[in-house]
Amino acid sequence: MAACVFVRRGESGVRMTSIDTGYRPSVHGFGFRNKWTEPLFGLFPVRGLCGGMTFVALDYFEAGMPVPRGTGPDELPSEGSVLARYIWRRQMGSMVSGFGYNAVSFLVWTFLPQNGRYGLTGLTRRQMPRLVLALTGGPVSLGLISASPERRILRNHQVLAYAATETPGKVSVSVYDPNFPGRDDIVIEVDLVGDEGAVEIVGDRRIPWRAVFVERYSPVPIPEVTVGGEGEQQGSMVLFLLGAAAGLLAMLGLFRLLRGRR
Repeated sequence: MAACVFVRRGESGVRMTSIDTGYRPSVHGFGFRNKWTEPLFGLFPVRGLCGGMTFVALDYFEAGMPVPRGTGPDELPSEGSVLARYIWRRQMGSMVSGFGYNAVSFLVWTFLPQNGRYGLTGLTRRQMPRLVLALTGGPVSLGLISASPERRILRNHQVLAYAATETPGKVSVSVYDPNFPGRDDIVIEVDLVGDEGAVEIVGDRRIPWRAVFVERYSPVPIPEVTVGGEGEQQGSMVLFLLGAAAGLLAMLGLFRLLRGRR
């Protein structure tokens, strides 16, 4: 869906350019929060399925269909339901999308320095024109690099950008964050002048992120989901598992390669 672009001047006379896709988390996002805990394939611990929730929500919006919001913020779809498996499948898809572009970006960016010629501050700034341009075609999935001292890929995050405002020295991006369902007031501010990365503002909270990058996304057919997301998913789980295993092997290989060069 196309976005609306507005050019106006603020109270101080500063020129502002805003772009809005019409997406709203309170309407188009899931009503339940990202608190998935069951291990991947029963072996690997997870810290939620933010990528799966983001990609599924975007699938529905792109298809012009209402998202199955659920029954409450703490009521996840039941295990084995169509919606639960769909979100799990899209979680893996969010990593292997663009021939593994997103997974490689998370892997490489996690271990880059904050500043310097190839630092995350500069990389994030160079992503902003790309993000604003991409928003003219609809919401855009974003990868966030954790600001935790422990550089671990599982601490990174994925959200959905749906609006942005540019002012001199700053870009404010409105996002759907699966960790905070139903909130239309969450923004990520990227300072284009200082040495910091980005800050996500959730009410009175300020959550720092080392970097932000535009992810690759491709829509998939939406399965039939009943109210509440119940019912058994039909599909090729064999192909899904093979693809997931290939993605994991590629990530482990790249991780070992990078560690060997340190």
